[in-house]
Amino acid sequence: MIVAAMARGRRELLLGAHRDPQFGPVVVVGDGGRYVEAMPDLGVLMPPFDTGDVRCVLGRLRLAPVLAGTRGEPPLALAGYAEAAVALGAWMAAEPRVASVDVNPFLVGSTEAEGLALDAVVLMHASDPVGEGR
Repeated sequence: MIVAAMARGRRELLLGAHRDPQFGPVVVVGDGGRYVEAMPDLGVLMPPFDTGDVRCVLGRLRLAPVLAGTRGEPPLALAGYAEAAVALGAWMAAEPRVASVDVNPFLVGSTEAEGLALDAVVLMHASDPVGEGR
C-alpha cells in the first residue's frame, strides 16, 4: 500500500535527462503525463544552461500557448520547473555515474507552490563510465 498526499495542479510536464555517448548529458523538457508517448512535444537542452534557456525551449513547443495561459486561464507558474531542469542539468554534468533520469509527471499550476515532481526514476551506471574513479 502506498499512502501519499493528493497533489493539485493544472498541467503535467516531464523532465528527463540522458547521458548520450556522443553529446554527453542532455536534458529533456516538455509536455508530460500519460499521453507523452502518444503526442510528444519535447525540447532538448545541453548543460550548462539557465532558467531563461529552459523558458526559451518551452516557448518553442506546441504546448507554449497553454503554458502562457489561454482562453481566460492564467499562465502556468514555471519558475520551479525551470529551476529543477537547471539543477538536473548541473547534476548530470557533475555526476558521471547517472545514466538517465525520468521525472514524469512534474505537476505545475498557477502558483509556484503547486510545482511538484510526482514520480521519478533514476538509473545509475554500475561504475564510473568515464574512468575518473568516483
